[in-house]
Amino acid sequence: MPSAAKADDGALDRRTQRAAKKDTHERGTDTAAVVVHYNTEALTTACLSSLAAQSHPVHAILVDNGSTDGSGVRLDGALGSRGTLVRLASPVGYATAVNRGLELAIEQGCSYALLVGSDTELKPDVVERLRAALVRDPSLAAVGPVQVYATAPERVFSAGGELDRWSWATRHIGHAESLPHVQQMGLHCPAWLDFALVLLTLRAVSDVGPLDETYGFYWEDVDWSLRATRAGYRLAVDTTAVVRHWVGGTAGTRHEWATYQKWRSRLHCARKMRGRLFQLRLLIGECATMAAAMLRGPTDTDRIRWQATRDSVCGRRRDF
Repeated sequence: MPSAAKADDGALDRRTQRAAKKDTHERGTDTAAVVVHYNTEALTTACLSSLAAQSHPVHAILVDNGSTDGSGVRLDGALGSRGTLVRLASPVGYATAVNRGLELAIEQGCSYALLVGSDTELKPDVVERLRAALVRDPSLAAVGPVQVYATAPERVFSAGGELDRWSWATRHIGHAESLPHVQQMGLHCPAWLDFALVLLTLRAVSDVGPLDETYGFYWEDVDWSLRATRAGYRLAVDTTAVVRHWVGGTAGTRHEWATYQKWRSRLHCARKMRGRLFQLRLLIGECATMAAAMLRGPTDTDRIRWQATRDSVCGRRRDF
């Protein structure tokens, strides 16, 4: 049976941590896989199965982020000896849930932590390839794979990301291009890595710090990537490692929620990384866009973006 930890305000059961560390040592793996789960039982089950099939073994740390459909209990039994379940009493931001898993990975004495979206499925050699890239180049803080659409695996969703420093807009490298074309890029260094799946060195996590929990959802990966490069590390994407991504699987039908979180987090990141004056410039542009929307008749998306803009300025976050 798996080790199970109940978390209250992020605190982990110390006996569970010691047991997991002993189990991990006996299994001989240096890599933990942190999977955050919330009411996505079918996707999470497929994700865990792909982790169990990895050529380089991993110890799964499943963080049940306050699921309300009973799936956390069922997945506890399905984990078996493959991992440890961490139960959070109520839903928290994605960054907070990931950090609880990272804490346990550090307690286990691992050297690497694979952050895995529950809506991803890995080919059997993914962890082996990503880990090999980190071993070859100690200057790397993290390395990610090519993500392809699960519904169209010949098409790329992301091979890392670029960031426009003027508009503070992000772009996925290789988006919608064919997989063979993107794989010709080989190992390359993007501005940021998509944390739907990424392998981190825990040495870098110690130097850079954990994910910033003030984001809640979205942009925490951009933030951590920028902090890592500021600390002197590099990031990379290994295009020989391929992961299927059910894009939007974790958000489900919560389109308003996703729009709000993405917009608020973008402005929050701009303020944190570039300062208030830069955020103010973005806000002026946003106000002009909103004024035009009011004249033509605002849509629901316009209203959500305006709410996210106000909350970003006021330092608020709504998890509706």
